Amino acid sequence: MKLYRTGYGRELIEEVEVEKHNEKTVWMKNTYNGEINRRAKHSNYDDFWSTIGEAKQYLEGKFNRQISRLKKDLSTTEGLLKDLKKY
Repeated sequence: MKLYRTGYGRELIEEVEVEKHNEKTVWMKNTYNGEINRRAKHSNYDDFWSTIGEAKQYLEGKFNRQISRLKKDLSTTEGLLKDLKKY
């Protein structure tokens, strides 16, 4: 069966073949030795989604949060630069 992985490799979304999955775990065949390994469905390293739409929605939210955070950081830094002119 196919799932969609984000957060791994060169592509933003990668279609991958899995042996099985449940709410928290994915079982995939290791490309090096053919053994089936268990992985967390959602981790700091990568995430697995049932549809490409879910993967896209997750990444869109993630990127929008990053943009918001960076805009806030930029605003704070610009304020500090203005404060520096007092000296």
